[in-house]
Amino acid sequence: MSRMSDLVYQMATAQVEAPAIDGSAANRWSWFADLYDHPQWGLTATIPDFNEAGRTIGRLCRATVTGDHNALGIRWNALSRLAAIKDTVCPTAEHHAWTAVINSGIDAHDFVNDIDFGGTETVTSAFSAIIAAHSDTDAENFIEQAIAAWETYRNAHDPVLEPLAIAIAGGYADASYEPSAFIRAELRVAS
Repeated sequence: MSRMSDLVYQMATAQVEAPAIDGSAANRWSWFADLYDHPQWGLTATIPDFNEAGRTIGRLCRATVTGDHNALGIRWNALSRLAAIKDTVCPTAEHHAWTAVINSGIDAHDFVNDIDFGGTETVTSAFSAIIAAHSDTDAENFIEQAIAAWETYRNAHDPVLEPLAIAIAGGYADASYEPSAFIRAELRVAS
């Protein structure tokens, strides 16, 4: 077993803390979204034939915190059913990626019903997908990037308000962040 496989096993058995098992719901769901669609270390970048699915799931993760709970429940149920079908007819790496989707659906169901959710199964399934698709060295690199990103999310105050606070301070933390017309107007009024 590789070092990364050992680490994922230790996360699954609670010997080592998995990323995103604590923190605010907004930070956790934002990181889960990145786990699916981050262009460098997310499943869209690391798992063959998972690009479109990963982007869709990433968007749904981001909507989970602020969306209508009834609509989200329906969308997650549909996606979980699709994942269960896909899970049975695909290569190993993709199988683990679809298993992560099923686990995210369970976490989302718990979240929208005000039940505590862990996320460990989602994380370990996603990391297992990366391990199955890549050499030990590459898998380790992707997983370390994901864990480092979680540490950034864990320490962030709120992923929705953080860019606004940075903009008010006079800069942007992320070059891809572009404030909406409303926020730009509010910033002009505040100046």
